[in-house]
Amino acid sequence: MYKETKKAIKINLWIGGIILLFFVIVSMVTDQWGFFFWALWSVFLVFMITISQIRKHEKANSHKNPSG
Repeated sequence: MYKETKKAIKINLWIGGIILLFFVIVSMVTDQWGFFFWALWSVFLVFMITISQIRKHEKANSHKNPSG
């Protein structure tokens, strides 16, 4: 895996974790867990899109640069 892709995954995980933590706190304060469940779905969706884009990018680069 490239250094940039590892960095992108780490940034994505940190931002997703912070968003989920925020919505867990909001859900605990308001006692309405719909906030957390919608945030969970959206963070999961963004994470899966990021992973697919990284794989697509790596596959395109692997055909151009066979060393590695």
